[in-house]
Amino acid sequence: LDAFAGARSGDARDDLVVGLAVLCHDFGKPATTREEAGRVTAHGHEPLGAELCRAFLARLTDERDLVDEVAPLVTAHLAPAQLHRQGAGDAAIRRLARRVGRIDRLVRVAAADHGGRPPLDEPFEAGAWLLARARAQGVVSAAPRPLVMGRHLVALGRTPGPGFEPILRDCYEAQLAGTFTTEADGIAYLRRRLEREA
Repeated sequence: LDAFAGARSGDARDDLVVGLAVLCHDFGKPATTREEAGRVTAHGHEPLGAELCRAFLARLTDERDLVDEVAPLVTAHLAPAQLHRQGAGDAAIRRLARRVGRIDRLVRVAAADHGGRPPLDEPFEAGAWLLARARAQGVVSAAPRPLVMGRHLVALGRTPGPGFEPILRDCYEAQLAGTFTTEADGIAYLRRRLEREA
């Protein structure tokens, strides 16, 4: 929290979301910490921490949007270091943006976590790396916008209904994977997908 406080942005909403995520990020550790082969581990503390974070915040506020912004940051707070260590590709970064919404906020949470452990003056290279990669793809402050929409299905003669959701989800997954990067290529992908179903 001291590391977070020293790096506040001055944007009240951003600082609230990031500060709460920093406060809650390790809530899952008490229940998951084990000693294995002489090493202390806390496997699975991130998703459990997010559940506990939601329960904790629900006792403080009924602002659902705030809780929905904080919890994914708790779940993914180790992702910047993990992706950096793995040399992850663009698709992994786009998927992370979809999961957390704001990579810039996630990097701030992870940087505070990193900055709160000795050595305290060690730079957080993973954060700078992730921000640069996210900036290059335009996903620093928002998930990628879906290129294929329901209106494209309608234009291809489909009637709106529950069948739209799995098709659009598949198209978005293909977009995140890098199968297409433009609306025109997305529509071509959609046509091929519909032809395979016919």
